[in-house]
Amino acid sequence: MFIDPLDLWLQILGVSLFLLAYWVYRNFVKPADPGLNKAFAAGFVPLGVYILATGIWATAVWPFPGPYNILYSDSWPLLGVVFISLGVASWFNHIQKPVFYLYAGLSLPIFIYGVAIAYFHLTQEPEIAAALFMFVGLAGLLSPLLTMGKAGRGAAYLIIAILVVAAIIALFLGINSTFAHIPRWAKWSPWYGKVVVSG
Repeated sequence: MFIDPLDLWLQILGVSLFLLAYWVYRNFVKPADPGLNKAFAAGFVPLGVYILATGIWATAVWPFPGPYNILYSDSWPLLGVVFISLGVASWFNHIQKPVFYLYAGLSLPIFIYGVAIAYFHLTQEPEIAAALFMFVGLAGLLSPLLTMGKAGRGAAYLIIAILVVAAIIALFLGINSTFAHIPRWAKWSPWYGKVVVSG
């Protein structure tokens, strides 16, 4: 059965990337007090759990048409792993270089998926979708630079810019998808019949 949570995922991704950009700012440009990182952790961990759980579900059931299951279902839970890990590291204020190597490794497939979207002309807007994946992947690939002392500050500004652009793209695609998907599903009903909504 085709189920379409992609518009919601894209909007969540956009909000998450804005939050991540602010986290980078408050840790590597204008460092925050430890209490703020605990607040970040309180948001990152449940967000990561939701993303990981829905990503594992999608990987198991393949809710999208054809190759889109590879692009979206396989990449979405990786973001969940990153947010859970980042939340735990932030809670304990133990943000060290090795964890960014993990993020860089998890980001490489995302970047490659972006290249594949452009190569195979997938989605209705392949250039924009490819840019989204490639920007998200690039931000992760560059993340180890954050721990390079003074050079890390410059890298932080670059990563923040990349994340903000990716967030805007994700929200743009997610909002457009919402207005495209709602009328497309207007006459759909589950196997057990229609549910009448009154009021």
